[in-house]
Amino acid sequence: MALVGGWLGLLAGGRTDAPPGPLEVGLSLTPSLTGDTVLNIPPLGSITVDSHDGPLRLNATVEGVNVVDAREIFADPRVLEGLEGEITADLRHAVTVLVVRGMGVGAIGAIALGLLALRPRSLGLAAGGTALTVMVGSVGAAALTVDRASILEPRYTGLVASAPALFGEAETIAANFDDYREGLVSMVTRVSRLYDVTSTLPL
Repeated sequence: MALVGGWLGLLAGGRTDAPPGPLEVGLSLTPSLTGDTVLNIPPLGSITVDSHDGPLRLNATVEGVNVVDAREIFADPRVLEGLEGEITADLRHAVTVLVVRGMGVGAIGAIALGLLALRPRSLGLAAGGTALTVMVGSVGAAALTVDRASILEPRYTGLVASAPALFGEAETIAANFDDYREGLVSMVTRVSRLYDVTSTLPL
């Protein structure tokens, strides 16, 4: 009951928004046997990174691009100065909010389902506590198994699989891995440019 309620709670409220640079990104947590982080770029496909193990997957979906900000970057690359730290801080904050919210809604979902289906009602509260314990353990497992080097081996699906040159080779995006944030800025900039170009194409 705790697992089902926690899963339903995640589906209902395990989501938040993040504004990394010119991108509008929705972040969500979903149950998964393999972990991973998936960047969805509709309608172009997705990029999957084996970033961590554990029962939670981090999904990031590009929902739009602030065209004015994106074109400002393209017109004057100097705008990227300072954007590196801003993007990193925005994403770190958003993931933290997402994890806390995910644990909360998972526990609430388990309590709600437990109170509806279990007697005595104390079992409903126990279901919430169990769900929260499982969520904390899942987050801990993800944190302990983070593999930063996994960004060097992304898996492409959809249209992006046939055109990886649009994003650059993984080694190029994450050049000098000691400075990981530069690779992140490069990825954000390339996705923004791709959206900007495709927005002008015929249907």
